Amino acid sequence: GRALAVANELEKYGVKATVVNARSVKPLDKNYLNFIKDKLIITVEENVLAGGFGSAVMEYYSQNDVMVKVIPFGIKDQFIAQASVESQLSQNGITAENIANTIKKNIKD
Repeated sequence: GRALAVANELEKYGVKATVVNARSVKPLDKNYLNFIKDKLIITVEENVLAGGFGSAVMEYYSQNDVMVKVIPFGIKDQFIAQASVESQLSQNGITAENIANTIKKNIKD
């Protein structure tokens, strides 16, 4: 899906991304989060950001005093006008191109 499209886009620029399909928000896979704590972490969800998966990941790191950069992508906490799902996602910046561009801007050389 969308995450693989992002990984493929990044590969064109020599950036290797690992795509992880998080099956649930609770419980978080704390062992894996500890394993990737030195990486740039991007969360993508077709859900409201407030109280969502990305928020839970950031909260976990914060509660454990781990400094890590997490960039969440999701639906803004506001009224969403009626439109196709793809249009709504696009309006919220949840496109492969936008996510890939954000990652490229935030990676360290």
